[in-house]
Amino acid sequence: MEKCKNITILLAAGSGKRFDHKIPKQFVRILGKTILEHTLDNLNSVPSIDEIYLICHSDYVQKLSHLINKYKKIKKILPGSSTRGESIKKGLGAISDFSEQTKIIVHDAVRPLISPTIIDDIFKLLDTYEMVQSVSEPSTDIVIENQFCHRNKIKLCSGPEGANLGLLRKAYQLNSCNSVLEACSLITSKIATIDTNPENIKVTYSTDVIALKQLLKRTH
Repeated sequence: MEKCKNITILLAAGSGKRFDHKIPKQFVRILGKTILEHTLDNLNSVPSIDEIYLICHSDYVQKLSHLINKYKKIKKILPGSSTRGESIKKGLGAISDFSEQTKIIVHDAVRPLISPTIIDDIFKLLDTYEMVQSVSEPSTDIVIENQFCHRNKIKLCSGPEGANLGLLRKAYQLNSCNSVLEACSLITSKIATIDTNPENIKVTYSTDVIALKQLLKRTH
């Protein structure tokens, strides 16, 4: 019988083109650990996560091999691709002998402060919905194609994103989108959103490291 588990595909393959640093942002050290390690500390402690598939920058696969011993939930460490979508596809391809109803969460390694409660709630929502997108509220109004849009009418896509394995495989056979929501919305409308926790910031620019450091200090 095929197994059915809760699996996280953790994306750490980005080169950080918008990040003004010599190394990819996920390997920047804060408070004695890399951002990736802070994320793994968090995810490895979440009881509802059974396994983690780490997709990392190809130059770092061997350098990160020791993490398998440190974080028992890491099942495999795989080299990523040039796009987020292709890296997700690699992760899906590495998951074998599991039921199509296996629940998958796709998460970015540079979001170390996702709340375990949000992860639990996404897994629960996948009992009813086929895809779950975490979202956040914008801090200001925005303009879409020269049209004013009040912030109360919109949500910003955040992470993680969740879906069952069967749906993800079908979606990524059709289109290797960087966004799981975009890929899955092509084949299903059974989609839910969930508000993420305010601390769940994504490190994109060098200045984000300062904010993350302050948030990590509060949790240590």
